[in-house]
Amino acid sequence: MVTHACRRLGNPTGPSLDAGSHSFERRLTRWNDGTCVPNRDSLFVFGGRILMKPIQKILVPLEHEVESPNAVDRAIRLAKHFQASITLLGVVQELPWYARIALHDAEQVDHAVVEDSRRRVERLAGTVSVEGIRVETRVVHGRPALESVREAIRGGHDLLLKDAATSKEGAFHSADRQILRNCPCAVWLSRSDRPHAPVGKERMLALVDPAPLGSSPASSADRESVSTTILDLAVQLVEAEQAELIVAHVWDATAQGILRNCGYTEDQIDTYVNNVRSGVSRTLERLLEPYQGRIDPDAVQLLRGMPNTVIPEFVDEQKIDLIVMGTMARSGVAGMLIGNTAESLLSQADCSILAVKPEGFVSPIHANTAPESNFKE
Repeated sequence: MVTHACRRLGNPTGPSLDAGSHSFERRLTRWNDGTCVPNRDSLFVFGGRILMKPIQKILVPLEHEVESPNAVDRAIRLAKHFQASITLLGVVQELPWYARIALHDAEQVDHAVVEDSRRRVERLAGTVSVEGIRVETRVVHGRPALESVREAIRGGHDLLLKDAATSKEGAFHSADRQILRNCPCAVWLSRSDRPHAPVGKERMLALVDPAPLGSSPASSADRESVSTTILDLAVQLVEAEQAELIVAHVWDATAQGILRNCGYTEDQIDTYVNNVRSGVSRTLERLLEPYQGRIDPDAVQLLRGMPNTVIPEFVDEQKIDLIVMGTMARSGVAGMLIGNTAESLLSQADCSILAVKPEGFVSPIHANTAPESNFKE
């Protein structure tokens, strides 16, 4: 097995980061042709390829309806590992019109709610700052999902990490789905309604779809871009959280029944199925080549069947704590909904979700004055 060195570029006087057996060096480097990399302070070079930037700014929208929140604790661990900053966001919903009619002191009540939220945010900020982490706080009026996306855009955050609000059946609430649809940065919905594995014992599942054989309406280029982002992010998080990583791709020989109806023999059909699987396997191997030494080949799985069925079953059987997946919104198109597989997992997967967008995704939400009519429900 080949082990590649990994280094961080820029900031020559910055401290070194130790990520397991990999050495991360902050320094300016040169391409093979001798040209320098300008303004690349947040890039990693690994196996001769530039990876996504490490997490530098984490946004934590605070969820009032969650009984046992853990997003802040996880954000602290990640911020320590990546030397990132944290922004804590409190969103106060304005009193509905009928409440304002019924209350003679509606403004005072509204002010009291804002102050209560501000105290809570500041109290949590204190637990962050004592860890030596840069922390900012914001308390705003509005709709939680909308304001969370606005703040992610306004602050240029790399990761939105929040405690997921779920229904009695275990499905993610609509507000969290709205964030997944509209937020341009990675979104981590952490479930606090399920038992969590201890730190160092968690299992992450990275779902990739690099091949043009998939049924997704997104282009092959978009799928490969998302798959690379998924892997880049997953290997960083596994090292930060000391977790176990499994990489999986779902495939199927969809024409098998048609070939049987067309008179193909069982041997011919078996050959077809084996050829499909071999082709998918080779494509997946090419995608994983830059990650040799960081992803265990024995942890790569080809799951045959329909994604909506085999993924939840695999998650349950393997006791997965987090799924890292892509949302197949078309790049450069504002407000496209997430793909069918991602949407289905929000209703079925009994674990946390971390979702990323394709490169070039344009959110329909603007940082300051986005009309709410653009907000995807």
